[in-house]
Amino acid sequence: ASVTETKLGDASVTETKLAAASVTESKLGDASVTESKLAAASVTESKLGVGSVTETKLAPASVTESKLGNASVTESKLAEASVTESKLAKASVTTDAVADGAITLEKLAPALFLASRRQTSMRSMSDCRCLPSIPLLRRPVQEL
Repeated sequence: ASVTETKLGDASVTETKLAAASVTESKLGDASVTESKLAAASVTESKLGVGSVTETKLAPASVTESKLGNASVTESKLAEASVTESKLAKASVTTDAVADGAITLEKLAPALFLASRRQTSMRSMSDCRCLPSIPLLRRPVQEL
């Protein structure tokens, strides 16, 4: 006579009575393995399904700079006005990156701008006698 499920009392089969590897995946009920039953560090990257970690499952500040892949943050992913002057590296904005007309005489030297408004014939930075001779500043500026 064999021992069947009906002959076993409730909770009569304990962990110590189970043979090694006797509980297999097919014997586990759906959702029977919960977070509290998992050993620390038992869920590794290779055990995660594709797309199983979503944005809502990430802890705040869990994705740090060191965890971002090269070129993973693109312009379309930046929030409006999120790159501010304080976040720019020294010398990161080069001449080629500055849009035409973006740097005006008023932004270069407000005091010189006010003085130059009195010079109605001024058409370029070289017309302002108070500036040193710098080739970059000799480009035409917008009409004042």
